[in-house]
Amino acid sequence: MKLLKDILLIAIATAGVTLLLKWSSESFGFRSPFFAFLANFLIMAWIALLGQVWVFTYPPRYFAIKPFEKDGRLYEKLGVVFIKKLLRRGPFSIFSPTLHFSGDADALPKLENEMRNAEAGHLTIFLVMLLFAGMAMVRGWFDAAGWLLLFSIILNIYPMMLQRYNRIRINRILARNKSTKKFKR
Repeated sequence: MKLLKDILLIAIATAGVTLLLKWSSESFGFRSPFFAFLANFLIMAWIALLGQVWVFTYPPRYFAIKPFEKDGRLYEKLGVVFIKKLLRRGPFSIFSPTLHFSGDADALPKLENEMRNAEAGHLTIFLVMLLFAGMAMVRGWFDAAGWLLLFSIILNIYPMMLQRYNRIRINRILARNKSTKKFKR
Protein backbone atom coordinates (compact mmCIF):
# COMPACT_ATOMS: atom_id res chain seq x y z
CA MET A 1 0.00 0.00 0.00
CA LYS A 2 2.88 2.39 0.82
CA LEU A 3 4.44 1.76 -2.59
CA LEU A 4 1.16 2.66 -4.28
CA LYS A 5 0.91 5.87 -2.22
CA ASP A 6 4.50 6.75 -3.09
CA ILE A 7 3.90 6.18 -6.81
CA LEU A 8 0.71 8.22 -6.62
CA LEU A 9 2.53 11.09 -4.86
CA ILE A 10 5.28 11.07 -7.48
CA ALA A 11 2.76 11.01 -10.34
CA ILE A 12 0.56 13.77 -8.92
CA ALA A 13 3.52 15.98 -7.96
CA THR A 14 5.15 15.53 -11.36
CA ALA A 15 1.94 16.18 -13.27
CA GLY A 16 1.09 19.19 -11.12
CA VAL A 17 4.52 20.80 -11.47
CA THR A 18 4.59 20.07 -15.20
CA LEU A 19 1.21 21.76 -15.68
CA LEU A 20 2.22 24.75 -13.54
CA LEU A 21 5.50 25.11 -15.45
CA LYS A 22 3.63 24.98 -18.77
CA TRP A 23 1.07 27.51 -17.55
CA SER A 24 3.69 29.91 -16.19
CA SER A 25 5.78 29.63 -19.36
CA GLU A 26 2.74 30.45 -21.49
CA SER A 27 1.52 33.20 -19.15
CA PHE A 28 4.80 35.00 -18.47
CA GLY A 29 7.03 33.75 -21.26
CA PHE A 30 9.89 31.30 -20.88
CA ARG A 31 12.34 34.17 -21.26
CA SER A 32 10.93 36.32 -18.45
CA PRO A 33 12.61 36.74 -15.07
CA PHE A 34 9.30 35.96 -13.36
CA PHE A 35 9.13 32.57 -15.09
CA ALA A 36 12.74 31.84 -14.11
CA PHE A 37 11.99 32.63 -10.47
CA LEU A 38 8.74 30.65 -10.49
CA ALA A 39 10.35 27.70 -12.29
CA ASN A 40 13.01 27.49 -9.57
CA PHE A 41 10.35 27.47 -6.85
CA LEU A 42 8.19 24.92 -8.67
CA ILE A 43 11.14 22.57 -9.16
CA MET A 44 12.07 23.14 -5.50
CA ALA A 45 8.53 22.18 -4.43
CA TRP A 46 8.63 19.14 -6.72
CA ILE A 47 11.95 17.92 -5.32
CA ALA A 48 10.69 18.55 -1.76
CA LEU A 49 7.62 16.41 -2.47
CA LEU A 50 9.71 13.69 -4.07
CA GLY A 51 11.98 13.88 -1.02
CA GLN A 52 9.04 12.57 1.01
CA VAL A 53 9.29 9.33 -0.97
CA TRP A 54 13.04 8.90 -1.32
CA VAL A 55 16.21 10.61 -0.20
CA PHE A 56 18.37 12.23 -2.86
CA THR A 57 21.90 11.04 -2.21
CA TYR A 58 25.28 11.61 -3.74
CA PRO A 59 28.56 9.79 -3.18
CA PRO A 60 30.22 10.45 0.20
CA ARG A 61 33.18 12.10 -1.57
CA TYR A 62 30.80 14.84 -2.75
CA PHE A 63 30.00 15.74 0.87
CA ALA A 64 33.63 15.63 1.99
CA ILE A 65 34.88 19.06 2.98
CA LYS A 66 37.51 20.16 0.46
CA PRO A 67 40.80 21.77 1.56
CA PHE A 68 39.84 25.20 0.14
CA GLU A 69 36.71 25.32 2.29
CA LYS A 70 38.01 23.91 5.60
CA ASP A 71 38.18 27.24 7.41
CA GLY A 72 34.90 28.58 6.00
CA ARG A 73 36.36 31.95 5.02
CA LEU A 74 35.55 31.49 1.33
CA TYR A 75 31.87 31.09 2.17
CA GLU A 76 31.97 34.09 4.49
CA LYS A 77 33.47 36.21 1.69
CA LEU A 78 30.70 35.04 -0.64
CA GLY A 79 28.02 36.30 1.77
CA VAL A 80 26.85 33.06 3.37
CA VAL A 81 26.61 34.65 6.82
CA PHE A 82 24.07 37.16 5.45
CA ILE A 83 22.09 34.34 3.80
CA LYS A 84 22.18 32.41 7.08
CA LYS A 85 20.68 35.35 8.97
CA LEU A 86 18.05 35.79 6.29
CA LEU A 87 17.07 32.12 6.32
CA ARG A 88 17.09 31.66 10.09
CA ARG A 89 15.11 34.74 11.07
CA GLY A 90 13.04 35.58 8.02
CA PRO A 91 9.98 34.01 6.48
CA PHE A 92 12.18 31.48 4.69
CA SER A 93 12.82 29.70 8.01
CA ILE A 94 9.60 27.72 7.46
CA PHE A 95 11.31 25.87 4.59
CA SER A 96 13.87 24.24 6.87
CA PRO A 97 12.22 23.29 10.17
CA THR A 98 14.60 20.36 10.78
CA LEU A 99 17.77 22.38 10.23
CA HIS A 100 18.08 23.99 13.64
CA PHE A 101 20.57 23.22 16.38
CA SER A 102 18.75 22.21 19.54
CA GLY A 103 21.76 22.85 21.77
CA ASP A 104 22.25 19.12 22.40
CA ALA A 105 25.68 18.04 21.16
CA ASP A 106 24.42 14.46 20.83
CA ALA A 107 21.94 15.68 18.18
CA LEU A 108 24.72 17.05 15.95
CA PRO A 109 25.21 13.88 13.86
CA LYS A 110 21.47 13.86 13.06
CA LEU A 111 21.60 17.56 12.19
CA GLU A 112 24.60 16.98 9.95
CA ASN A 113 22.65 14.25 8.14
CA GLU A 114 19.69 16.62 7.70
CA MET A 115 22.10 19.18 6.24
CA ARG A 116 23.46 16.63 3.78
CA ASN A 117 19.89 15.84 2.71
CA ALA A 118 19.10 19.53 2.25
CA GLU A 119 22.30 20.07 0.28
CA ALA A 120 21.55 17.05 -1.93
CA GLY A 121 18.06 18.38 -2.58
CA HIS A 122 19.38 21.80 -3.60
CA LEU A 123 22.03 20.17 -5.80
CA THR A 124 19.32 18.13 -7.52
CA ILE A 125 17.22 21.26 -8.07
CA PHE A 126 20.26 23.07 -9.46
CA LEU A 127 20.96 20.21 -11.89
CA VAL A 128 17.35 20.26 -13.10
CA MET A 129 17.58 24.02 -13.56
CA LEU A 130 20.78 23.52 -15.57
CA LEU A 131 18.69 21.42 -17.97
CA PHE A 132 16.22 24.29 -18.33
CA ALA A 133 19.07 26.76 -18.87
CA GLY A 134 20.68 24.41 -21.38
CA MET A 135 17.39 24.16 -23.26
CA ALA A 136 17.20 27.96 -23.35
CA MET A 137 20.79 28.24 -24.62
CA VAL A 138 20.18 25.70 -27.39
CA ARG A 139 17.29 27.91 -28.55
CA GLY A 140 19.52 30.98 -28.39
CA TRP A 141 17.60 32.46 -25.45
CA PHE A 142 20.63 33.61 -23.50
CA ASP A 143 18.54 36.01 -21.45
CA ALA A 144 16.33 33.15 -20.26
CA ALA A 145 19.38 31.00 -19.46
CA GLY A 146 20.86 33.89 -17.52
CA TRP A 147 17.69 34.43 -15.46
CA LEU A 148 17.30 30.71 -14.77
CA LEU A 149 20.92 30.45 -13.63
CA LEU A 150 20.78 33.65 -11.57
CA PHE A 151 17.77 32.51 -9.58
CA SER A 152 19.17 29.01 -9.26
CA ILE A 153 22.39 30.40 -7.80
CA ILE A 154 20.42 32.47 -5.29
CA LEU A 155 17.90 29.75 -4.41
CA ASN A 156 20.14 26.67 -4.61
CA ILE A 157 23.86 27.38 -4.68
CA TYR A 158 23.74 29.73 -1.70
CA PRO A 159 21.75 27.25 0.43
CA MET A 160 24.23 24.52 -0.61
CA MET A 161 27.15 26.71 0.46
CA LEU A 162 25.35 27.44 3.73
CA GLN A 163 24.91 23.71 4.42
CA ARG A 164 28.60 23.11 3.75
CA TYR A 165 29.60 26.09 5.90
CA ASN A 166 27.48 24.81 8.78
CA ARG A 167 28.74 21.24 8.38
CA ILE A 168 32.32 22.54 8.65
CA ARG A 169 31.38 24.09 11.98
CA ILE A 170 29.54 20.95 13.15
CA ASN A 171 32.49 18.75 12.20
CA ARG A 172 34.78 20.96 14.30
CA ILE A 173 32.46 20.57 17.30
CA LEU A 174 32.17 16.81 16.79
CA ALA A 175 35.96 16.48 16.51
CA ARG A 176 36.39 18.55 19.66
CA ASN A 177 33.84 16.41 21.53
CA LYS A 178 35.49 13.22 20.30
CA SER A 179 38.93 14.34 21.52
CA THR A 180 37.46 15.51 24.86
CA LYS A 181 35.76 12.15 25.41
CA LYS A 182 39.03 10.34 24.72
CA PHE A 183 40.73 12.26 27.53
CA LYS A 184 37.88 11.67 30.00
CA ARG A 185 38.38 7.90 29.97
